[in-house]
Amino acid sequence: MTGNREVVFYGPIGEAVKAVAPFTETDPIGIYAAALSMWSMAVSDRVFLDESKKRSPLVSTVLVAGTGVGKNVALHASGTL
Repeated sequence: MTGNREVVFYGPIGEAVKAVAPFTETDPIGIYAAALSMWSMAVSDRVFLDESKKRSPLVSTVLVAGTGVGKNVALHASGTL
Protein backbone atom coordinates (compact mmCIF):
# COMPACT_ATOMS: atom_id res chain seq x y z
CA MET A 1 0.00 0.00 0.00
CA THR A 2 1.67 3.15 -1.18
CA GLY A 3 0.83 6.71 -2.07
CA ASN A 4 -2.41 8.42 -1.04
CA ARG A 5 -4.11 5.13 -0.17
CA GLU A 6 -2.48 5.18 3.28
CA VAL A 7 -4.72 8.07 4.30
CA VAL A 8 -7.81 5.92 3.74
CA PHE A 9 -6.87 3.21 6.25
CA TYR A 10 -7.85 5.06 9.42
CA GLY A 11 -8.69 3.79 12.90
CA PRO A 12 -9.09 0.21 14.14
CA ILE A 13 -10.65 -0.98 10.89
CA GLY A 14 -7.77 0.53 8.91
CA GLU A 15 -5.23 -1.12 11.20
CA ALA A 16 -6.96 -4.48 10.75
CA VAL A 17 -6.94 -4.06 6.96
CA LYS A 18 -3.22 -3.23 6.98
CA ALA A 19 -2.57 -6.33 9.09
CA VAL A 20 -4.42 -8.78 6.80
CA ALA A 21 -3.67 -7.18 3.41
CA PRO A 22 -0.31 -8.93 2.86
CA PHE A 23 -2.01 -12.31 3.25
CA THR A 24 -4.81 -11.90 0.70
CA GLU A 25 -5.03 -11.16 -3.00
CA THR A 26 -7.99 -8.85 -2.40
CA ASP A 27 -7.44 -5.12 -2.89
CA PRO A 28 -7.09 -3.49 0.55
CA ILE A 29 -9.61 -0.81 -0.48
CA GLY A 30 -12.16 -3.60 -1.04
CA ILE A 31 -11.46 -5.11 2.37
CA TYR A 32 -11.81 -1.69 4.00
CA ALA A 33 -15.06 -0.91 2.16
CA ALA A 34 -16.58 -4.27 3.12
CA ALA A 35 -15.52 -3.83 6.76
CA LEU A 36 -17.08 -0.34 6.88
CA SER A 37 -20.32 -1.74 5.46
CA MET A 38 -20.37 -4.53 8.08
CA TRP A 39 -19.61 -2.08 10.89
CA SER A 40 -22.32 0.34 9.80
CA MET A 41 -24.87 -2.48 9.75
CA ALA A 42 -23.77 -3.63 13.21
CA VAL A 43 -24.40 -0.19 14.77
CA SER A 44 -27.37 0.85 12.62
CA ASP A 45 -29.97 0.26 15.31
CA ARG A 46 -27.95 2.06 18.03
CA VAL A 47 -26.41 5.12 16.34
CA PHE A 48 -28.42 7.83 14.61
CA LEU A 49 -27.62 10.96 12.62
CA ASP A 50 -30.68 12.94 13.71
CA GLU A 51 -32.67 13.60 16.86
CA SER A 52 -35.77 11.80 15.58
CA LYS A 53 -33.72 8.59 15.31
CA LYS A 54 -34.75 7.95 11.72
CA ARG A 55 -31.38 8.19 9.92
CA SER A 56 -28.68 5.68 10.80
CA PRO A 57 -25.13 5.76 9.37
CA LEU A 58 -25.44 2.95 6.83
CA VAL A 59 -22.61 2.55 4.34
CA SER A 60 -23.26 0.57 1.17
CA THR A 61 -20.42 -0.40 -1.12
CA VAL A 62 -20.08 -1.88 -4.59
CA LEU A 63 -16.77 -3.28 -5.81
CA VAL A 64 -16.38 -3.57 -9.58
CA ALA A 65 -13.49 -5.08 -11.51
CA GLY A 66 -12.86 -6.59 -14.88
CA THR A 67 -13.61 -10.28 -15.38
CA GLY A 68 -11.00 -12.44 -13.71
CA VAL A 69 -9.17 -9.53 -12.09
CA GLY A 70 -8.16 -10.37 -8.53
CA LYS A 71 -9.89 -13.73 -8.62
CA ASN A 72 -6.92 -16.05 -9.06
CA VAL A 73 -7.53 -18.33 -6.06
CA ALA A 74 -11.30 -18.47 -6.58
CA LEU A 75 -10.92 -19.25 -10.28
CA HIS A 76 -8.36 -21.97 -9.59
CA ALA A 77 -10.51 -23.52 -6.84
CA SER A 78 -13.62 -23.54 -9.03
CA GLY A 79 -11.71 -25.26 -11.82
CA THR A 80 -10.76 -28.15 -9.56
CA LEU A 81 -14.33 -28.94 -8.47
